[in-house]
Amino acid sequence: MTREYARRAAFLGVIAWASLCLLTVGIAPHLRDQLSVVWVLSGLLGLASAVGLVEVVKSEQRKHELRARSMKQTKRDGLTGLPNRWEFDRLINIMVSDACMHDLKLSLLLVDIDSLQSVNKRIGYAAGDEVLRAVAQCVLTSTRGADLVSRYDEDGFAVVLADVDDDACRGIMDRLRGHVRDAVSAGDVPVTVSVGAAVLAQDEEVCDLQHRAELALFNAKGEGGNASSFHDGEHFINPGRSVSALTLKIG
Repeated sequence: MTREYARRAAFLGVIAWASLCLLTVGIAPHLRDQLSVVWVLSGLLGLASAVGLVEVVKSEQRKHELRARSMKQTKRDGLTGLPNRWEFDRLINIMVSDACMHDLKLSLLLVDIDSLQSVNKRIGYAAGDEVLRAVAQCVLTSTRGADLVSRYDEDGFAVVLADVDDDACRGIMDRLRGHVRDAVSAGDVPVTVSVGAAVLAQDEEVCDLQHRAELALFNAKGEGGNASSFHDGEHFINPGRSVSALTLKIG
């Protein structure tokens, strides 16, 4: 309830109350003849006040519904229905704070569609949108309901895994890649994803966790696509090999 709404409701309520008092006096038998005009006016004023109060309440309800709808829309990606980047940034801060407070494992996965630009150029943006929706569904089905899945940028998604150890995290990464490879297609353009992940270190800031996950994603993309890379704090762990994080060159 806004202050303006409260003031208006209180003002109309006082008018309605005063009108009711006048109406009571107006219908008193011994005063009816003397105050007949007052009776009519007070009745009309009371009725108008009641109608006005009802309209104020309805107006505020409509405004509240519009605000709620607007907030819901601004928190969701219009194409996939997932939380958007703004909402992701808000929620990951809450999850990191909770993980630090309760000493829980937390991992961040960044998922990038390797061939989305090729789909857009060769088949069209409508096909690219379908690929995005299909990959979003694959990410959802490859993770748990308690995990945070969001649209991270134009070509990719972010997943926050809570209370999952390193081995389970890498297993989810591989399962996700396989699911996309087997379930998503766009004409003659193969659709695959690369995944980079990092586990939250003790007392680490969210921005540092995101940076390490991005470095891991760049490392996976460097494998040529359909690859995954896990940053354990010191090394990139790729299928079949381990690479020192210090040797990775970006840009």
